[in-house]
Amino acid sequence: MFWGLGGALGRVGDVAAIFRCLGGIDRNPAAICDFEGPAGVPGTVLDLFDLKQYSACHGHEPVASANVLGSQVTARLRI
Repeated sequence: MFWGLGGALGRVGDVAAIFRCLGGIDRNPAAICDFEGPAGVPGTVLDLFDLKQYSACHGHEPVASANVLGSQVTARLRI
């Protein structure tokens, strides 16, 4: 999912807004590195699957070093 680098103008009737990018999320560290320079905002390396979804998609549990949106993060974000 890519929402652009911000600066887009939205308008509904007489109400207008300028969107700005607050940050990025990607599971690929190289993608985040490429994102941060042009966007000028920080990115986070994170797989948005929870543990069950990750296992169902990949056929195995994530390695210990993987940054997967697990139950601890999910609880903290109140998702």
